Amino acid sequence: MEDSNKKVPHEKQEDKLVYTTTELMASGSTEQKYIMKPFLPQIGTAVLVGKPDTGKSQFARQLCIQIASGDDKFLDFDLTPIRKKALYFATEDDKDSIRFLAEKQHKGLVRPFNDNLRFVFADILLQEEILKTLEKELEKE
Repeated sequence: MEDSNKKVPHEKQEDKLVYTTTELMASGSTEQKYIMKPFLPQIGTAVLVGKPDTGKSQFARQLCIQIASGDDKFLDFDLTPIRKKALYFATEDDKDSIRFLAEKQHKGLVRPFNDNLRFVFADILLQEEILKTLEKELEKE
C-alpha cells in the first residue's frame, strides 16, 4: 500500500497541481515576468533558432555574460537578472574554442570574468545526460 502523505519530489509544500480559475487568479500577478523583456520569460522554456553560422552561440554567450555580470540591458532590451547567474551548455564547441571566444567577448564588453557564468561541455552527452547535468547544476543553486 502506498503512503498517501508522501510528497512528490518536485512539489513544494504550498504548491498543488490542480487549481480552480478563481484560485489561480487569486494566487498572484497576471503580469508576465521576464529575464529579457519581451523574449525570455523568467519561468518556462525559450528557444533560440536560426540557420547555421548566423551567430546563435555568440548571441547566447553574450547574453549569459551580461546576465552573469548583472547588466540591466542586452541589445537595448531590459534585463532582469534576479540571481545574476547563467549556465551555458556548449553542444558544438570544445573547451579551447569556448575559452577563446568567451575571453574575446568579455574583453569586447569590458566585463571581468566571474564565477556566475558556468559552461557545460555537452557535445558528447546524450539528451538524458544533458538533462541530468542541468538538474544537478540547478540543485547546487
